[in-house]
Amino acid sequence: MRLFLYSVLRLVLLAFFVGLGYVLGLRGLLLAVVAVVLAAAASYLVLSGPRNAAVDELAAGVARRRTGRTGDADAEAEDAADDAARQARSDAAEPDDALQGERDAQDQTVGQLEQPGVPQDADELPPGRGAEHGPGEPPGGDR
Repeated sequence: MRLFLYSVLRLVLLAFFVGLGYVLGLRGLLLAVVAVVLAAAASYLVLSGPRNAAVDELAAGVARRRTGRTGDADAEAEDAADDAARQARSDAAEPDDALQGERDAQDQTVGQLEQPGVPQDADELPPGRGAEHGPGEPPGGDR
């Protein structure tokens, strides 16, 4: 806001010197050059307070941008809530140690059952033994 105020004050000085030059009979490019030079000199001398305030405001904005802080408490609270929700989702996606140990034990048991040459299902026979029933006949049924 202070930068805006300083800019408006400089434009007012420029308009003042354009009007003064026009009244004094200056026209065209000479009027523009004289008005810009006089307005720049006057703004340097007269507007040092608003200029310093504008510079301070700009420096504070640059410092906030460099540190990544906006100063907005609502935005910071929203960011913290978002971070907490993401952490909760990642914690839920990772199994905890107790569940992982249980899963390892189940995998080991399944691995022991699946030994080669041991029938795992009712209709599976060990290698080297043929079927005791013909096609279309029920297993263990009457012939």
